[in-house]
Amino acid sequence: MLVYLHGFAGDLRHWHDVALQVASTASAPATHLLLELPGHGGSTLAFQAEGLVEHLRDALLEAALQHQGVILIGHSLGGLLALQIARHLQLAGRRILGLAIFNSGMSIRLHPEVQAQASNGSWDHAFLRSGFPATTAPTILQTVVRGFDALRPSLPLQDQWHAEPDVLQALAGVPVLIGMDINDRIVSVRKSEQLAQALPHAHCVHFNNTFHYPHLLAPQAVAQAIGQHLLRNERFVAHV
Repeated sequence: MLVYLHGFAGDLRHWHDVALQVASTASAPATHLLLELPGHGGSTLAFQAEGLVEHLRDALLEAALQHQGVILIGHSLGGLLALQIARHLQLAGRRILGLAIFNSGMSIRLHPEVQAQASNGSWDHAFLRSGFPATTAPTILQTVVRGFDALRPSLPLQDQWHAEPDVLQALAGVPVLIGMDINDRIVSVRKSEQLAQALPHAHCVHFNNTFHYPHLLAPQAVAQAIGQHLLRNERFVAHV
């Protein structure tokens, strides 16, 4: 089973194109689960950091039990959550067969302007679009803006998130893919580089001119990276 986690103010549609392309590969499992975080997209709940990891853990424990292995794929905040959920599932005896983390790290700090706009309940669409290359398709920009407009945060909004210190120990031996872009203006590429240094067995993939959203701007490249570094892993093929 592959589980996809979107980032802050995203929704499950952010992973749609990547999931379709990954699902078309011969070695991909039949189940692809695109999760929507509380307070995002069509969720009726409010978004709050407290208890979020436990909420997602509980939602995935039963699903993971029905499969022989799980690959967690996350972007930005979703990447940080994937790290922590992997730890919880491992401790609960669920098999983590792979982890893909894009534009994320062991800690993430919310942009001050984003925090201010969330508190005001009004989003500056021009500011949101400024984080993309000038050549970005309008449909992609609309997808991102729509995600922010749909966000229902519980205020005051936490401005920093951190993974538990023992996450790295829990990931020892788990195949890991780390994707990054030096042009990322939202989560510094240093966060990804630091995570890669802490996980020397990880495969690193660098994307060009995708800024913070490689899965939206280069879904084929992201899908190829997942297929090459995770789906063809012998450990995965042997047990799924």
